[in-house]
Amino acid sequence: MLLALVATFRTRSLRVVERLSLAGDDIARALVADGAVRGAVTLATCNRFELYLDVADEALARDAATAAIAARTSMAAADAAAALDRLSDDDAVRHLCAVASSLDSMVVGEQEISGQVRRALRKALDERTATGVLTRAFENALRIAREVVGATGIGSSTRSVASVALDIAERTTDLADARVLLVGTGQLAASGVRALRRRGASIIGVFSPSGRARDFGELFGIEPLGLADLHDALAHADVIYACSGGEGVVLSAQQLAAARAGRPWPLTVIDLALHRDLDPAAAELSGVTVVSLDDVRAHAPRENPEAHSRALDIVAAGARELSADLRSRAMI
Repeated sequence: MLLALVATFRTRSLRVVERLSLAGDDIARALVADGAVRGAVTLATCNRFELYLDVADEALARDAATAAIAARTSMAAADAAAALDRLSDDDAVRHLCAVASSLDSMVVGEQEISGQVRRALRKALDERTATGVLTRAFENALRIAREVVGATGIGSSTRSVASVALDIAERTTDLADARVLLVGTGQLAASGVRALRRRGASIIGVFSPSGRARDFGELFGIEPLGLADLHDALAHADVIYACSGGEGVVLSAQQLAAARAGRPWPLTVIDLALHRDLDPAAAELSGVTVVSLDDVRAHAPRENPEAHSRALDIVAAGARELSADLRSRAMI
């Protein structure tokens, strides 16, 4: 049986998704090792937390998953269970196909999600937590996503969470020649670098709480920064683009206030980290404007209705075909 336990921005607040994602990358391994599930794939992004499970006993698997989440977060098991929507077999397949095709994304048509789905499967394969049903479901969901791109163009543009955040920032900030401090080195950071450079911004350095600034800097031609460099970079930045993916505040209000003392120009902070890189109190500082994931959610552009309808039809047909195939193989 295929079981999906999902929490996304569509049905839950980002704060709830944030708390669930604290369960970490090892939850799939733990569930498989515990014997509660046959296989598991975790898909965690800046606005969704999803567990795809190959199970023999749905109730046992769900209880084990919520207990594992509770053990790794500050949530009670009952709260974790209430925060996760349960989708099984056909519904789980349909949801996965919609996710991979970006039709369930905060920004419909964004390119990052297919890569995130692909990496989630690759990680599960590397860690030996992906069973045949999970592998087949994910591979076919990615195939359907490619069909959507070819038939409708949805997913072929440079639209992304990063680009929408920059659109919002440009309402109050001129990004051309703006000095940008980058915090984070993941997929959102890479997407941000490309989007910022298209708009003429100058990235003055990259800081990584996880210590990956040097490798990322070499890849993108950006100066890597350590803790000792951060104060000076904060003092000179016009924009901070933060998306570290860590589990705590990276930039405190006091740190920002000290760095900006005597600096007359405004500062825009684009904080796309699910766990918020910026101390919320920093938004109260004079001259500081914050763009968050909640702002992206509120201002995400709508897709062309005809293309969107066609994409939904392709996903529905592909999901039905995939479910029938899995059922014929006695996988679900």
